[in-house]
Amino acid sequence: MEQRKGFAVFLIVCGALILVNALGWSVKGWIGYLFPIALLVAGFALLKRGNTFWGGLAIAFGVVGLLAKFWWLLGWLLAFVLIAAGVRMWKRRF
Repeated sequence: MEQRKGFAVFLIVCGALILVNALGWSVKGWIGYLFPIALLVAGFALLKRGNTFWGGLAIAFGVVGLLAKFWWLLGWLLAFVLIAAGVRMWKRRF
């Protein structure tokens, strides 16, 4: 019963954010993260109920959506990893 209350609160918060966005207030940056996070939450809820196919599919789409939002962060991380690997190789050679 507590899980349903938590999911109900999550749905209310999502609806409130969408309504605030429709009114023109400044939450436009957050709305793009709302749908992938909602997919992740729904996927985990489906996995708990035993529906592995639809739960896994929802989680997969949620992860892909969040990766698309955080792609800039992954680009920076990749750049730092490449620089660190290059410095490490340079130190080993000389």
